[in-house]
Amino acid sequence: MAAKRTYATDFLGYSFAFAAASIIALGPAAAEDRAETEQTEYGVVQGFVIDGYGDPVSGALVAIKGANRFATTDVEGYYVIKPVPPGTFEMKVSHIGYVDARKADVKVTAAFITNVNFILGPGPLTKDRANGVIEGRVVDATGYPLTQARVRILENGSAAETGADGAFSFGPLEPGFYTVRAECACYLFQTGRVVVVAGEVTPVQFVLWPDPRLIQFGL
Repeated sequence: MAAKRTYATDFLGYSFAFAAASIIALGPAAAEDRAETEQTEYGVVQGFVIDGYGDPVSGALVAIKGANRFATTDVEGYYVIKPVPPGTFEMKVSHIGYVDARKADVKVTAAFITNVNFILGPGPLTKDRANGVIEGRVVDATGYPLTQARVRILENGSAAETGADGAFSFGPLEPGFYTVRAECACYLFQTGRVVVVAGEVTPVQFVLWPDPRLIQFGL
């Protein structure tokens, strides 16, 4: 845990004046690091996600486009993605209620740790002050986003399909209560009751568990 707190202090000490990724070579001291590289032919990407006040953003989805690698930040805003194949990638961070953040040309080197930090700005409220919006994500039990999951509002039949980041949205919607269901092949569906407030975005996250009947029959 000491190594993680050290990263947080260094990160905030930059007063948010970081733009490019920094690379730290693995050495003997890296054995105690949370992001120790396990295979020398791969690299590691780690960092912190904070908001404009310097507070950690937990539950943010960090994606490396082109490498099909994802991670979710913990309560301290920390994430680690490993193993990552060497190459140059674009990274994207998203969280409900914030504007997405991106960084291009992030270089990952074998047997090295690449530190990439992000600041998320607050997302705008819906411009339609008389109605609201539902935004959310569908993930599995490990927090990994589920793509092509189907999300429906049972009251009006509206439907959406999640993308690679597991995200979906509905709106504008009249204020009130809505029943929202998320389902995906090979998973048990989940249904939740959602309150929509005028002029606001209502965040929702569905966690789907594997269908035990498919596991039982080895499907």
